[in-house]
Amino acid sequence: MPVIQMVEVFPEQVDELAALAKPIWTDHFTPIIGAEQTAYMIEKFQSAPAMRAQMANEGYHYYFFLYDGQKAGYTGIRRDGDSLFLSKIYVEKSFRHKGIASHGIAFMTDLCRREGLRKIWLTVNKHNDGSIACYRSRGFTVAYPLVTDIGNGFVMDDYVMEKWLAPRTLLYVDTCLRTGSRTRELADAFLNAYRKAHPQDTVDVVRLAEADIHCIRGEELERRETLKSQGKIDAPEFAEARRFAAADGIVVAAPMWELSFPAILKAYIETVSVPGITFRYGEGDTGCIGCCKASRLLYLTTRGGLYTGAASGLELGEKEMKALSQFFGIPGFDCLFAEGTDLLPPEEVAERMEQAKSAAAQMARGWGAGGFCNDTFRTVPPQKLAGGKGHRIDRRGKHHPVYRAVPQGGPRFPGRPDAARNCGAPGIPARAGETPPGGGQSHHGRGQHDRGDRRGPGRRFDPVGD
Repeated sequence: MPVIQMVEVFPEQVDELAALAKPIWTDHFTPIIGAEQTAYMIEKFQSAPAMRAQMANEGYHYYFFLYDGQKAGYTGIRRDGDSLFLSKIYVEKSFRHKGIASHGIAFMTDLCRREGLRKIWLTVNKHNDGSIACYRSRGFTVAYPLVTDIGNGFVMDDYVMEKWLAPRTLLYVDTCLRTGSRTRELADAFLNAYRKAHPQDTVDVVRLAEADIHCIRGEELERRETLKSQGKIDAPEFAEARRFAAADGIVVAAPMWELSFPAILKAYIETVSVPGITFRYGEGDTGCIGCCKASRLLYLTTRGGLYTGAASGLELGEKEMKALSQFFGIPGFDCLFAEGTDLLPPEEVAERMEQAKSAAAQMARGWGAGGFCNDTFRTVPPQKLAGGKGHRIDRRGKHHPVYRAVPQGGPRFPGRPDAARNCGAPGIPARAGETPPGGGQSHHGRGQHDRGDRRGPGRRFDPVGD
């Protein structure tokens, strides 16, 4: 039976490592990204000088794969806070499908468990179908997309993939204030499916209607500012901020009120926005850098009117949550909504809600598996579609009922994906090119928000969901 081994590469062996890397890279990546970019990336990331620098300055460890004593490929890894970054597994063509990748993942999994690390993560080109399938079959899931400028006119268009080895904490922020809230129906569909699919994870629930969340002002504001200036971020006043920053994933459920979301959610955002906990000063284009641990945030909402067409500029809640997600260093963002709930006939509203709840459950089951954070589920006003009322058209012109998935992507972070979301973590340099080292209508006014058909004579409609 063949023997597979992993042998660590010492500095004096790096020339040998680079000689192994070049033909593997040339053979595998040229059909995907072209010869010119492949050659550039080999020189930038996989040449002997580049790998020596990675080992000396960036905490990388490289390993040869030996198959019955023959050098069959290599891999590189680096500790990244409480996770392990895998600079992918590179195997010479004649040695593929011989269990080398499985051996490598098993080695890294054991290493993580010995060291108390919670996950393994990597980046992989979106068009590298074979590698994506390989990692999926070994327990990795897609977390979020990432585009990185690596210089010389080239970018890396990647997915970040993760393999979790320890239970996660999902923070659920409930902003639904009405009984019989449709937004809460969406949230319940997501949470029920999530708990069933991920029983080992913890769901931490914050119900803003019951929590001590309020507008910060007066003496309280002064006290918080004093504590911040003294660096006392462990004070009880900042408990909610620490809770938010520590979550592995975040779901916010909030109906559309007055084109945005209820004021209590804004008060909550102000409560958790604390320098040194959820963000820090002094870096990034905004002068700040996010510190939150979460790799993704899902925003669930319902809207009384239709805001995916001509009135799309009036919708502010999704826009603000996406911006805040980026500000807090959360790279994956998605929004799931049902709209027209105060405008359309009851039967169509019911249909939209059922399909939205189905989509929410699907997202929950595929948490981190590409079903969450890579697609935004949108509706298009029926009168705008050639396909007729109740149908939607995808990018290829194919008709679908009510809902379709539109790839949205996440925010672009220059450098390492986690650079924007590790606050003060030692030994984590931010650097470019991590993949290798390796319709609508608006309705204004204030009306009653019953659950029936609100299109009767003399009615006016709010830009409000429930």
